[in-house]
Amino acid sequence: LTPHEDMWIEINLHDALGNIIARHGQFAAREFTRINHTHRFGEGLPPGEYQWVLRFDGEDIAQRPFSLGSVPAVSPATPALVQ
Repeated sequence: LTPHEDMWIEINLHDALGNIIARHGQFAAREFTRINHTHRFGEGLPPGEYQWVLRFDGEDIAQRPFSLGSVPAVSPATPALVQ
């Protein structure tokens, strides 16, 4: 972030159709040039296409698409490696 006033930023998670799945807000103080955002996905989202949308002052200013893939289940018959 370039020099700025204190500002409120929204970081929203959208599905492939553009629906908002999760909405988060974060305060960016003027003395910080960078902010970090952490999101826990858990098991609630199915595999598919999603995107992060960064909003400021009511407008979308950045988008980052990504895919969530499925994780193969571990079979009880799969032998464990023991060393």
